[in-house]
Amino acid sequence: MVTNTRKENSRLESHYGLPEEHRRLLAYGAVLALYRVESPRILHLKVPLDQLREGLESAWGIAGREDALNTLEWLLEEGVAIHS
Repeated sequence: MVTNTRKENSRLESHYGLPEEHRRLLAYGAVLALYRVESPRILHLKVPLDQLREGLESAWGIAGREDALNTLEWLLEEGVAIHS
């Protein structure tokens, strides 16, 4: 499980802050998930976890927490240009 420090969370929130409307929608979704007795931290997977890990490593070069954080930061900073 990936956990961030409070300092890291604060840095990410201040750098990639969401507009007020998006924060309200996320809060609403979290309350709804808890009301339905669903954990907002658990995704129901339809494939084995090992298969997901292999896919992340094959497609994105993500083999661990640091790789994932670096890739997410790169996506947020630079993104991927898709041309049609």
